[in-house]
Amino acid sequence: MNLEIPIYKKFKTRFSKNVIFWILNNLKYGEVISYSDIGRNINSKAYRAIGSILKNNPYPFIIPCHRVIKNNGTIGGFMGKSEESWETNLKKKILILEGLKL
Repeated sequence: MNLEIPIYKKFKTRFSKNVIFWILNNLKYGEVISYSDIGRNINSKAYRAIGSILKNNPYPFIIPCHRVIKNNGTIGGFMGKSEESWETNLKKKILILEGLKL
């Protein structure tokens, strides 16, 4: 079975593609990384822009943006919602299922 995800239709800029493809190619199950760490890996200091790209990710379980956390180690938002929402609680539960101790 082949599954096609129209990533190029949603992520049109080179910058957004760099962010998404870095995550897909490097961020493994059970690992977390900060927005600033992603920036360093793609040679950018546009950490808020990285957060904005992930905030608008329409495929949160395919492009694992739940594994991206704040630089201070806190969870941050998920699926475009701020902390203390059901979405953020879901992010926390997914990370726990992946073996992280929060």
